[in-house]
Amino acid sequence: MTGRERILAVLAGERPDHVPFVPLIGRYYVRSLPAMGIPLEDIAPWERAATPALREGLNMHEVETIRYVHADVLYRHVKAYRVQYDTGVEAFSREERGRVINGFMTPRGTIYEEITMSHGTDYRSRHMLQDSDDLLVFMDVLRASRPEPYYHEPREMDEFIGDDGITTLTGPVTPLQELLQFRMGVEATTYALMDYPGLAEELFAEIQALNLEIYRILAEAPSPVVITYEDTSTTVLSPDWYRKYCLTQLDEYADIIRGGGQYYITHMCGKINRLTDEIAEGHMDGIDSVCP
Repeated sequence: MTGRERILAVLAGERPDHVPFVPLIGRYYVRSLPAMGIPLEDIAPWERAATPALREGLNMHEVETIRYVHADVLYRHVKAYRVQYDTGVEAFSREERGRVINGFMTPRGTIYEEITMSHGTDYRSRHMLQDSDDLLVFMDVLRASRPEPYYHEPREMDEFIGDDGITTLTGPVTPLQELLQFRMGVEATTYALMDYPGLAEELFAEIQALNLEIYRILAEAPSPVVITYEDTSTTVLSPDWYRKYCLTQLDEYADIIRGGGQYYITHMCGKINRLTDEIAEGHMDGIDSVCP
């Protein structure tokens, strides 16, 4: 069997010729190779990046590093959509003193985040949403968002990977996780749900409406698998929050993706032993990165 056939057989519940070896080799690991004395040029010369998708970031070298260790390729984080904004909302991104500042300008106000790079990784040194006024601005951004298909990357990456494996698309996370992971952080999200729950849940509804539009686009994309990187863990959310803000939302994503003939997997890399009953109710096809 080829790597592609082997991985697809396992996803279909069939018996492969042997268990696929599919290590998680992503850009954080690839970034570390030069410091370990392995130049990226030794993995693959840059002139091999013949398409826009391969020239973006470390895409080519991530795939070639997986091949270098003779593994089957399950290539993650392929983009299949992009978002445009109506007149009046302007997205911006700039570098400033070692940080990347991303944000939106709207008639109601401006919101922004700061990303700081440190020792080969990056983190949010300032979250985009700080208070209830920022939530209102972000809702204006969401209402002005127009997702559209952007299928060139999955097509180009699939052609490059060939029979060695498959691509997987990244879908947006549930509204709660969007705030916990990216927009507010754990502390501020918790206080928002305590201090102005109505406003926070209104924001959740807007995020979910946009997410459903995006998943309909992903359901028609040329890739067999969609993964939602929820990072689910009871270190940041309770079983009650999961039932209220994640379970039904994930099922809606799963139903759309499975309706398109693809597999839907949820990335749950945290502590989930208090959520097993809730997860068992879910419509997803599988759980990714389950901890011991």
